[in-house]
Amino acid sequence: MVLHTCERMAAGGIHDQLGGGFARYAVDAGWLVPHFEKMLYDNAQLAQLYLDAFLVSGDARTRRLRGIFWITFCAT
Repeated sequence: MVLHTCERMAAGGIHDQLGGGFARYAVDAGWLVPHFEKMLYDNAQLAQLYLDAFLVSGDARTRRLRGIFWITFCAT
């Protein structure tokens, strides 16, 4: 269930395909339009979650997420 949730979040509208990271929430019922507010503490927890998902599943899709790069950029 957790792996499925990670997969759907990464495929949905709250994942920033260009800049990396995740928006906090969506403004529509289908979760396709992000609020365009990315919080560092939310993304830091998601980075750990996606790392754990990769370690459990070995699925390369969880490894390719660029949230880590967004966090590194914001922290500098």
